[in-house]
Amino acid sequence: MTTSSRTIGVKDHSSDYELAISDKGAAHILIEDNTEQIINGYLVQSSGGVQFLGADAVIDSYEITMVGGHTFVAGDFIVVAGGERIYQGQVVSVATNVLTLDTPLDFAFLQASSVAFEVINDLGVDGSVTRQTFKIDTTPDVTKNIHFRGLRVSIMGSGSMDDGKFGDLAALSRGLVFRLVKNDGTRFNYVNVKTNGDLGLAFDHKVYTSKGAGGDNSVEFTWQIAQDDGVVMELEPGDAVEAIVQDDLSSLDIKVWIFGHLES
Repeated sequence: MTTSSRTIGVKDHSSDYELAISDKGAAHILIEDNTEQIINGYLVQSSGGVQFLGADAVIDSYEITMVGGHTFVAGDFIVVAGGERIYQGQVVSVATNVLTLDTPLDFAFLQASSVAFEVINDLGVDGSVTRQTFKIDTTPDVTKNIHFRGLRVSIMGSGSMDDGKFGDLAALSRGLVFRLVKNDGTRFNYVNVKTNGDLGLAFDHKVYTSKGAGGDNSVEFTWQIAQDDGVVMELEPGDAVEAIVQDDLSSLDIKVWIFGHLES
């Protein structure tokens, strides 16, 4: 039997939001102001300490100057944070203290108020002995709240995949945890997933892709927070979204991409 659904829209003229209430599911937040600054990025883990700029960055340049003694080498992933902006890119080459990046700088980061981090964005690590945490956060320099509307998980491996496995591995013992950490130390665990099936239940839009010649199998998941749950995940300055690896996932390639916008 086919069942129709109805949606009721309620507009708040004092804000940039419209609330759409469906009789088939959760309330959905519709962003009407298309000038909101989009914020996208990988969940990452710092592989070194804080590093500092040697000069002000130039917007639209592929080069950024670091203070002498930095540890960046070609192939490293870099995060630069300052003002109200966060940049993620990859180092193409290094000439002493000048890094050439794969993506042009979209903000003129100031030497006096910006920091840089060498990071890894592949969750395919061994967390079975010491748990490994990947995150995206808002530094104290970012003074606006960030509204994250969803995230995507991509898992690649050489073996076959099904709902009883995690990627192409046997079901995990401890699991992969997604959580929110507030700036006052409060933690909110969202979900612990041990199989592809768990990810499919917790998120949605599960897609398996068979490998081509010499390639890998993959499975991808998308959690549309605003669409599915009718809310956004709000990060205040100092908050973080984390993924905690508690098993040996080193044979997999795992990326987590989160997307949202700055609060107006």
